Amino acid sequence: MSNPLSRPASRERDVAVTSGWLMLPIVLVLLAAGLSAAIHGASNDNLPVVILGIVLLVAFGISLAGFFTLQPNEARVLVLFGDYKGTVRKEGFHFGNPFYSNGVDWEGRMKISLRSRNLNGERLKV
Repeated sequence: MSNPLSRPASRERDVAVTSGWLMLPIVLVLLAAGLSAAIHGASNDNLPVVILGIVLLVAFGISLAGFFTLQPNEARVLVLFGDYKGTVRKEGFHFGNPFYSNGVDWEGRMKISLRSRNLNGERLKV
């Protein structure tokens, strides 16, 4: 019988995220379509088109939260509604699910430094 207080072994999972450069034009199209629908609908007194424009603008605002960058020797933990989904280790400009969060930094994602830290070593000659 196992101990009820023991935790299962944790494992790091790599998660695939989309390139931010691929998603940037798509998100900008959301902005342009939302603005044009809202303006066109308002000028023609067409309420459904105005609502469509507002929905597209809200989708644009939500999707902005999906962009993040990683520097070399840095990783990001992605948590979706309290459930660990994985870790991104590749540096660059990325787009992930905008609802990934854990409330640690202003983007809502935890950055982790992968730099080796050793306080017991001697000085190195460079």
